[in-house]
Amino acid sequence: AKKAILEMKQKKFCTTSVEELLKQANLKLAENKNKEADDLAQKIVSIKEQAFRVDNLIKRVIEVLNNPKNARILLGDVTKEFDSEYSYSDLREKFKTNEDKGITGEAVIDEASINELLDLTILAFERCDYDLAEERIKSAQSSVLLSVKGNFVLFLFLYWPFILFAVGLSSLT
Repeated sequence: AKKAILEMKQKKFCTTSVEELLKQANLKLAENKNKEADDLAQKIVSIKEQAFRVDNLIKRVIEVLNNPKNARILLGDVTKEFDSEYSYSDLREKFKTNEDKGITGEAVIDEASINELLDLTILAFERCDYDLAEERIKSAQSSVLLSVKGNFVLFLFLYWPFILFAVGLSSLT
């Protein structure tokens, strides 16, 4: 449990709730209530895993908002670690500087509802409310996927070279 909290602190995640659980676990150990202490330790580890999962999904959603060609990273196994140019401290800094524009600033997919969900997710994440943050980021993930799929203007934006080539080839033939 201590290792889990240390890993969370290294990533600059909120740890107030898990530190409180650790104090309770230590008290249970002092009272020789090992089963209850173990349950609290397991809860700390599961909260850590959830925090890392939510952070990973936040990075993926922001990456797709900034580059819709990467929409495939929101599909399939999103539990694998995603290498992104964003770190959690970058997200917090961007949130503070772009409060009126949303987290992504000048994004290609610029829907206010998605940006608002993303902003609310980060606020919940900063408050150590990982359950709410996970719920919100999954809603944002679904909204992004729905925006990417079936968006004709986005299709033109992403594949304009191929469309131009096809039109040129058709006109030549």
